Amino acid sequence: MSEEIQAPEGEQTPPEPNPVELQAMELGWRPEEEFKADAKNEGKKWRTAEEFMDRKSLFDRIETGNHEVKQLKKTVQQLAEHNAKIEKIAYEKALAKLKEDRKAALADNDLVRAEEIRDEMDEVKDKMQTVRPVPVVEEAPPALVEFKQRNTWYQRDDVMTNYADGLGNKLLAEGKSPDVILKTVETKVREAFPEKFRNPNRESAPEMVTSSKRSESAKGFQMSEQEEKIMKNFVAQGIMTRDQYIADLKKLRG
Repeated sequence: MSEEIQAPEGEQTPPEPNPVELQAMELGWRPEEEFKADAKNEGKKWRTAEEFMDRKSLFDRIETGNHEVKQLKKTVQQLAEHNAKIEKIAYEKALAKLKEDRKAALADNDLVRAEEIRDEMDEVKDKMQTVRPVPVVEEAPPALVEFKQRNTWYQRDDVMTNYADGLGNKLLAEGKSPDVILKTVETKVREAFPEKFRNPNRESAPEMVTSSKRSESAKGFQMSEQEEKIMKNFVAQGIMTRDQYIADLKKLRG
């Protein structure tokens, strides 16, 4: 008959943390003793693992790295590259115009004006040298950012957000991957709140009016997949509108 192994008298075996506590600890939660022992938590309220998990938003749990920071850096880089291209095009056009003006001045035998224009051309060329290409970074758009761009209701509509967080909690506890969680949440939210995704103006307005407006803005203009992706990112960040981006692209393409 086997004997049970018991802790030495006077010592108590610490209870094993429950699954919720283990999950919460991976996300930064700490037991009450550790929490209060940390001077950085002075004045802050300790919460149970269950409360901690309930208060964590779906995105806080899925976003395990610094994806937001990386996305912000990528957006800044894309904007800098975009603006550099626009600036270079402007200098090239200005230089071409000055060349034509100089030819005209020489044709009129206006040597003084021709010399002035040459100085202006040299100044433009110097400015063109200051336009530096932006280093290319690895293209890895997080699924999380794309989810936010497609689902602007998140963290704006409390009812839908709470539903999404609750479903996200359940799927995360089941061991589902972040990609599966995001896709499932997006689908289920649309099924649960179909009225939120209807556009009353679109439903009431004649279809040909909507189509004409859509075709008017995109008539004769096509964006590459990369340009479309950058445009959506700029619009989501509030940097510029779609029309402004298309106008800049038209300048780039001449």
